[in-house]
Amino acid sequence: MDLNQLYFDYQRLRLQADRSANLQEKQTSGREAATIAGRIWRMQRSMGADAANGWRILEAIGANQAIPPNRIVSECIQVSRHVPGATNGNLE
Repeated sequence: MDLNQLYFDYQRLRLQADRSANLQEKQTSGREAATIAGRIWRMQRSMGADAANGWRILEAIGANQAIPPNRIVSECIQVSRHVPGATNGNLE
């Protein structure tokens, strides 16, 4: 699959989750977005892209629940500070 299509699909699902008034729809869209984030992570990682680590965090966070984008950013920053080896952009 095209990486740009994955970016588009991820963004569409995040917006859908953020705009939904129904909690179940928010959670479903959030989980689907997390699945796509995992696909983006694997694809970027296979290409050696440094940005892959951010997608891994989004996958992990989104798999648990639908989270507003501003909270995702905050949690990504917190997670990266506490992950062993997170310095120099390496989360593993």
